[in-house]
Amino acid sequence: MIQKIDYYHIAACLLGLTLAAPVQAGPAIHLVEKESIVLRIQPLTARMVGDAQDVTLEVDDTTVAEIEVALRWPDPQTPSRLRLRATRKIAPLGLGRFVRLESELVEANGRTTRATRELTLEGETASTTVLFEIARVESGPLTLAVAGEVTKRMSVSAYPAVGPPIQFLLEIQWFENGNSTSLETNQLNTFVGQPVSYSFRLGQPGEAETGSVRLLPAQLLGDTLRIEVDISGTLPDGEGSVAVISRTEEWLSTSGATSSVALETGKPPKGFRFRVTPRF
Repeated sequence: MIQKIDYYHIAACLLGLTLAAPVQAGPAIHLVEKESIVLRIQPLTARMVGDAQDVTLEVDDTTVAEIEVALRWPDPQTPSRLRLRATRKIAPLGLGRFVRLESELVEANGRTTRATRELTLEGETASTTVLFEIARVESGPLTLAVAGEVTKRMSVSAYPAVGPPIQFLLEIQWFENGNSTSLETNQLNTFVGQPVSYSFRLGQPGEAETGSVRLLPAQLLGDTLRIEVDISGTLPDGEGSVAVISRTEEWLSTSGATSSVALETGKPPKGFRFRVTPRF
C-alpha cells in the first residue's frame, strides 16, 4: 500500500523545530591537544654561517620538517650546505615515539655525503640527546648534538572537517620457506587525511616478533586513493639477536584493490606480510 505523505505537515514541524532551536552564534570550537617532537640541533665541530648557533625542527604525525643551513666546514673560508629532514615514524615496538633525522651535506667541491640517525623517546614528556656524525675527513668528523623532546600544547580550533570515510581491511601473514599463514585480519576505519595504526607482538618481550603499520589515506582523486604506508618490526636474525626493520612506501590504489608490503630477514627470507585492501 502506498502511503500519502503530507508535505505541508512535515514542513510545519520542521519550521517549529527551527524556531524552537537555539541560535548558534558561530562555528563550534574546542580545545585541541597537539603533540609534537622538537629537535634542537647544534654543530659541535663546526660553526654556522651567521649569528645562529643551533637550529630547531618540529614534527608531528602528519608533518615533515626540513631546513637548510650553511656550515664553515671543512674549510672555514668555503662553507658547505647542510640539509636536514626530520620525519616521525612508528616506533619499532609500537611504543614510544620514533623520529628519523636525515642529513645531506654538500661541500664546496660538490662532494655530497648523506647520513641517517634515529631517536626514540619513551615517555609522555620524554627527552633525549644523541650525537650524529654526518661526515668525516682527515682532519676529523662533522658531528651534531641532537636534543629531542616531546611537547604538548593546547589550541582553540573549530571542529575540523574530515574527508570521506575510508576502511582498510588489514591481513597479517607469516611467510617462511615459500609458504604463508594468515595470522589475523582486522578492519581499520578512518577518514581521508587521518592516519590509523595497528601494532602486535608475538612472544615474550625481548624475544618477540613484533610489527606495526601506519596507514595514512592522504588524498582521494576520483576513484584513486593515495596511501602513505609506514611499517616497522623486529625479527630474529638467526644469529642470536633481533633485527629492527622499517620501511616507508606510497601506494596508489582503487577501492577493493589489495596491495602488500613485507618485513623480512634472512635468506631465504621470512617474516611478516601486510595485505591492505581499502574500501571507499
